Amino acid sequence: MKKLILFGIVFAMLLVAGCLQQTNYTELAHSAINNGNYTAAIGYFDKAIQLDPTHFEDYANRGYAKVYLKDFNGALEDYNKAIELNPSEYSLYAGRGDLKYFLNDSKGAIQDYTTAIQLNSSDGNAHGTRGELYIELGEYGFALDDLNKGIELNPSDYLSYLIRGKIKYYLNDFNGSLEDYDKAIKLNTSDFRVYSLRGVAKFSLNDFNGAIQDYDKAIDLNSSDGFSITHRGATYGKLGEYNLALNDLNKGIELIPENSLAYGARGQIRYYLNDFNGSLEDFNKGIELNKTDGRFYFNRAKTEYAMGNSEAARSDIQYTRTFDPSLPDFDTLAKLWNGSNNYSQMQ
Repeated sequence: MKKLILFGIVFAMLLVAGCLQQTNYTELAHSAINNGNYTAAIGYFDKAIQLDPTHFEDYANRGYAKVYLKDFNGALEDYNKAIELNPSEYSLYAGRGDLKYFLNDSKGAIQDYTTAIQLNSSDGNAHGTRGELYIELGEYGFALDDLNKGIELNPSDYLSYLIRGKIKYYLNDFNGSLEDYDKAIKLNTSDFRVYSLRGVAKFSLNDFNGAIQDYDKAIDLNSSDGFSITHRGATYGKLGEYNLALNDLNKGIELIPENSLAYGARGQIRYYLNDFNGSLEDFNKGIELNKTDGRFYFNRAKTEYAMGNSEAARSDIQYTRTFDPSLPDFDTLAKLWNGSNNYSQMQ
């Protein structure tokens, strides 16, 4: 009997020691993550899981560390295992949703964020991120509902105002968009993206000088912000500042060479300056990058007509009318083109 009791005591001590070891490895792993040593963290989590494979937190945190080492499949496996061990923990679905979002699995991410919200309806971050995904899918109504709820739950999160501002912009509510960007800037004055987006909203409201001021601020905060530099160039074009426009558009293309709209804007400026060869080159490049934007074909047609190539212009207009059947035919447009080459008429 004494031997049995002694065996029981020893066995219990071993269990406690194992738990202590598991806890120690977990603590070492967290310390490694805090120091940015994700390889060491994964090694410690491996040992902790070997000692006790029932701790869902270890799988989730190991998955988090694997993301930083770009082992995305391994990270997904760890999140799946963590959810298998604890299917009622909302943060696991939110974490896996973040990973799927990063991997461009928008629908899978939305499913995970939806589950997270069902388990914890007060998770404002899940509402906000799901709303951003709905934007990518063109579901602006759902996106707006999510961002409204996210802001209600967390009114101090400037990113939610930024994202809602984008949604309102896509819904052509430019004034509402502007209000949200103003609020985002009050909460965070150092994010260049908000100034850039507010500049776009001001441009749409024909406040070109205000737009340039916002682009200036965005570029001050991030001198390599090709988006703001390109849009400032297009805005300078609207104001007739063609040399400033060209400088910005050249720089914007240097920073983002795959931005088709930058070539379109520069092509229009070159057209106005009678640089038809340069204009044609830009519209050709724009079409190479984006074959489904009818504006490139229209503007190329006008350039071709100015260069005396009426047949090529006619062909481009015929093709452009497949995008917009309401566009006048070539002969009608040619009469208009004979009377003006104004930049603002080629938007």
